[in-house]
This record gives sequence, C-alpha cells and structure tokens, in this order.
Amino acid sequence: MVAFQVNIRMNLSGLFKTKTVELSAEQKEQAEAEIFLANHVRHYLPSYLLSLDDEPFQPSSRLIEIALDASRKAFSLDLSQVAAPFYKELQVFMNTYPGEHYRLLAALMDVLQPKTVIEIGTYQGAGCMAMKSALPEGSRIYTYDIIPFDQITGCGLTATDFDEKMEQRIIDLSDPKQAESQMDILENADFIFADAAKDGVMERAFIALFDRVKFKKPPIIMFDDIRFVNMTQIWREIRHPKMDISSFGHWSGTGLVEWE
Repeated sequence: MVAFQVNIRMNLSGLFKTKTVELSAEQKEQAEAEIFLANHVRHYLPSYLLSLDDEPFQPSSRLIEIALDASRKAFSLDLSQVAAPFYKELQVFMNTYPGEHYRLLAALMDVLQPKTVIEIGTYQGAGCMAMKSALPEGSRIYTYDIIPFDQITGCGLTATDFDEKMEQRIIDLSDPKQAESQMDILENADFIFADAAKDGVMERAFIALFDRVKFKKPPIIMFDDIRFVNMTQIWREIRHPKMDISSFGHWSGTGLVEWE
C-alpha cells in the first residue's frame, strides 16, 4: 500500500484539511502511470484494447496489400513543402510518421490512384493538401465541411488551393437530405477520408449514408480517431472488411475499410 494525500472540505468550518488515503497496488500502478504520462507524453487519452479473434469482419487481402504498400511508401515521403503554409505545430505533425496520418494519406493516393476522393471535414486543410500533393492527374478531391475554410482559425488554405484538382463544398453529409444532393459524387468515390466531429453521432450518420450509397466499385474508406472511447463501438459495428492500422497512422486511431 502507498500513502496518498488529498484535500477534502469540512462541512462545518469550510476549511481545507489534509487526509491520508491508502491506495491498493492497482491504484498505485495507475497513479504512477498517470505521473509518468503527465511528465513524458505531450498528449494522451484513455482507450480500450479489443480482442480480434471474435471480430467477424476481418480485413480482405486487398485491404492488407493496400495497408502494407501505403505504409512502406509513407516512410519515404517528405511533406515539408506541403506543410509550409501551416502554423508551426501543424507543420511538425504533417511530417511526423508514424504517429500522424498525413504522409499515409499521400501514400494512399499513390497506391490507390483514385479518380474521385472525398474528404469529410476540411477543417484547417492539412489532410486535403497532403492528399492533393500526390493526387494523380485527372483526379479530383471534394472536401466537405459545414464551415468555409476561410472562417476556420489556423487554416492553411487559400483560395488558390482550389482548382481543377480540389473543391470545397459546404454541405453537411450527416444530414440525409443534404447528402442526397451529392449522390452522383459519392457513387463514384474511390477513396473517402472520414475526419469529422468524432462525437459519436456524425460517424453513425456517415456509416448509414455509406450503406445507402450505390458505389460503382468498393471504395476504401479511412476513419480517423477510431481509438477514441466514443468511437470504439462505432468502429466495432462496421460490417465490412476492415483493419486497424493505427501503428502506421494516427496515434489516436486509423482504420481502413473496404466498403463492399
């Protein structure tokens, strides 16, 4: 056991006094881990570890090949020039690999050679610019958001970034009525990057949308932050071949799905 001091408020006097609380071995380990993380890790979040032997939707051979090829290719990429217009911290993130997903996104463009790419959640523009840097000739990115890029604090995009290769659409794809107007684009998607709110609501709406879309061929869909606690069940419930590639993507979770 280890002694641990906490402050408690006395009901009558309103004064603070110190009380010693005894911790169990398990509580001590957790406390020590928290102290270590607080002093040695920039950012950390709670998550779950999930068994995979009871996961009915295992990755397809195509998905495994894509993940392996893109992961290898990402190691050789340099996004320094692409990251230059962004603020300093994001510049570092964009060229960190593994740990961040920007170089992986660019590598996926090279591996998949997609004609139609959809990003859900433009935000500051790092994801779409990483993909645009490796986009094949004749291809196009449709990046969706509910807020225009020039109203986002810290956005590295300018109007000149939108051209024959990339277009932003201010449409909420979690709204079935608005999404319906985009079916012609969605049906032709080769790659979709779902990087929106991660609030446990929007992602369910996107999954329901993807299940309604009559894709002309099975797209590869990449979900960000799948290891967030509120994303755990959502990721597990996806009923298509899928693969958690977080070790070769974003530290907070990267999942690839072949949407058959």
